[in-house]
Amino acid sequence: MADIFIPETSEYVPLLSALIGKDLSVGPNEPASDPSSMAGFLHVFVDDDDKPVMLAGAEAPLAYNMGAALALIPKARAEDAAKSAEVDEDLYENYFEIMNVLTRVVNEAGGDHVRLVPGSTVDPDAIPAAASGRSCTIGVDGYGEGKLSFWLLGEAA
Repeated sequence: MADIFIPETSEYVPLLSALIGKDLSVGPNEPASDPSSMAGFLHVFVDDDDKPVMLAGAEAPLAYNMGAALALIPKARAEDAAKSAEVDEDLYENYFEIMNVLTRVVNEAGGDHVRLVPGSTVDPDAIPAAASGRSCTIGVDGYGEGKLSFWLLGEAA
């Protein structure tokens, strides 16, 4: 049975802020909604046996806002990307790298070692039962806000 912990906002917000170079506003933690609501921006963390143990994802506006802020790309592009049915590959790649860096915080929260699967996105129809999840609203100064969520899967929950 995996021993994995969802990081507290106080553990990952300073890292996010330093990484993207912007002040962040943070709302309170709340139970996370259905992971499929973040389809396309949802990623899987696996343990050392390659078993999925955690999901993490952001709403499209937050994902694109963080990706744009990281590369100093204007807010308008992030807004356009969030409204479009097509993926903005550059902003998405930046978002994925931000999620990859968050792996450090997940590992520092204690428990078993995890890693983000490169290029992983999760098909909403293949999402394993997420037993527990936590979400908060994060605002990126000068860009906008959205929810960032983590879910423990199966035995890790």
